Amino acid sequence: MHACRRPYGLLAAVGAAALFVTLGASARGSSGGHREPAGRIAVEGDGDVIVVNARNGRKRQVAVIVESAPAWSPNGRALAYAGDGALRTLALASGHERSIARLGDRFTVGAAWSPDGTRLAFAVHGAYSDTARLTVVARDGSRTRTLDPKAESYQVPQWSPLGRRIAYLRNAPDGTSAIWVVSPDGGRPRLLRLGVLDYWNSLSWSPDGARIAFVGRPDGLRTGTALMVAAADGKQLRTVAAVWGDPDQATVGNVRWSPTGGRIAFLRWGQDAATDDALCVVDPQRGRERTLVRAPNLDDVAWSPDGRWLAYLTENPVSASGLPFSLWVVRADGSGRHRLAQLRERSESLAWGPNN
Repeated sequence: MHACRRPYGLLAAVGAAALFVTLGASARGSSGGHREPAGRIAVEGDGDVIVVNARNGRKRQVAVIVESAPAWSPNGRALAYAGDGALRTLALASGHERSIARLGDRFTVGAAWSPDGTRLAFAVHGAYSDTARLTVVARDGSRTRTLDPKAESYQVPQWSPLGRRIAYLRNAPDGTSAIWVVSPDGGRPRLLRLGVLDYWNSLSWSPDGARIAFVGRPDGLRTGTALMVAAADGKQLRTVAAVWGDPDQATVGNVRWSPTGGRIAFLRWGQDAATDDALCVVDPQRGRERTLVRAPNLDDVAWSPDGRWLAYLTENPVSASGLPFSLWVVRADGSGRHRLAQLRERSESLAWGPNN
C-alpha cells in the first residue's frame, strides 16, 4: 500500500519539552454572545503531551517519551498514547500511568477508545514492514485480541458510534486501498468500499453511525481526488468536496465529522511553498464548503465536544518571538479565531476532550 501522508513524520524524537506561552483573552475579540470554548486540548509535540485549558490557555505537561497521537477516553478522565515501547493510559486526576500493551520494536500511530471506554483499538507496525496487526485490548491491559494481521495503513482505527464495528484501511485483493470493517469481538473482516486513497487521518464515522467519510477517487476523475461519504454498508456514495491535485501526493486529510453531525472538517494542503494550507468545513448533505482558515503548514484539527469550535495547529510567520508554532481555536462559523498558545517545537496531533 502506498501510504500518502503529511510530509512531516508523526513519530517525534524525544528532546526538550515544548515551551508554551499563554496568550491573553484580548486576542479573542468580542464573544458576540457566543459560548466560549470549554474542555481540554491534548497536544503531542517533540515527545511530550501538554494539556491546554481551552477557555483560558492554561497548560501543563502530563507525559514525556510519547510517540503517537494522544486520545481522550470518552469521559475525559484519561489519555491514551504510545511511548517507550508500550501503549499506555494516563489517569489525569491521579497522574497514574499504566502500560496496557507492549510494542517492543514495533510502533503505532495512535489508539482509539471504544465508545463505552472499556477497550482500545490500534494498529501495530513493524519498522520495515508494510503490514500491521489491527489489535483490540481492554483498558486494563487484559484480553488482547488481533482482529486482522494484514492491516496496511498508517491510520488510527475508527470505532463506529455504537462500538459494533471498527473501520480501517487495508489492501483489496487487487492491491488497491479499501475500507474494511470488523467486529471488535473477532470474526472475518469485510471489505466495505473500494476507490479509497490512504491519506492522513482520512476516515471518520458520522455520529449516528449511518455514514462514513473518506478520501477517494471518484469514477472518471483521473486528475483529482474527493472527500466522499458512503452509507454504513458502503453504498449510496456521494462526493461532498472536490480535491484537485496529484492523487499520489496528499492533498487533503484530517477528516473529522462534527459531534452534532451537520458538518465535516478537513484540511486542504497546498502543493507548493507559495500556497497556504486551508481548514475547511463542508455540509455533507448540501455539499456547501467554507474555508475557515488559511495558514502555512496546518497540522491536525479537532472538534470541541459540543461541536461549536475547532482547534488546529499551524506554523507562525517569522517573528521576533522565536516561537514558530501555535495552537489556535476558531468557531465553526469562522468567527472568534484566537491563539491559545505558542509552541517551540512542531506539534502534529491534538485531541479535544471534556473538562473533567
